[in-house]
Amino acid sequence: MRIHWQQLWRRDLPVLALCGLLALPSASPLEAQQAGRQGPKIQVVILEGQGALHRVGQRSKTPLVVRVEDENRRPLMGAAVQFTSPDSGPGVVFPNGARVYLLRTDRTGQVEVRGFRANGVQGKFEIEVEASYQGASAKATVVQINTAQTQTARRGLLSSRFLSIAGGVAVGAVLALVLTRSEETAQGPPIAITPGSPSVGGPQ
Repeated sequence: MRIHWQQLWRRDLPVLALCGLLALPSASPLEAQQAGRQGPKIQVVILEGQGALHRVGQRSKTPLVVRVEDENRRPLMGAAVQFTSPDSGPGVVFPNGARVYLLRTDRTGQVEVRGFRANGVQGKFEIEVEASYQGASAKATVVQINTAQTQTARRGLLSSRFLSIAGGVAVGAVLALVLTRSEETAQGPPIAITPGSPSVGGPQ
């Protein structure tokens, strides 16, 4: 029995098509993951809170304010911003009672955290800030310090030290003046010599 070539083609066409699909190069999982992460380039700008001092155990008076921007410095609304305090050592407790706090930027691209509290450990620490927007992400770090003295108290201490130094200098100047006058008094008043008019007489 003879089988025409057209019958063979029709019979083997699905098999050939499947072989062709298998022969096509496929994207690796890493390439697919990178393709899924493509999005606008963003950055996190720290506006307030860098280097802030907190009194241990008390609510901070300095808020955390950051802005999320694209590569053209335009603010991004709706970006997710996560603040993370250290697990141990110096740090803060956010208003939700945890060390992690999540917010979304407003139309100005900003988020603001108020009402967080310093824990009871003194020292320097870092708050990690991570923003994400349409598959893109960016990070920044805010350095802060927990101390037993607030920034105002430190300024007052420095002012008192300056006043003490200035007072010491003034007292020294007064003592030097008094000693100088005492020496002048001990030496007695200066003697003034007034020249008289010369007189000429005849021989005696």
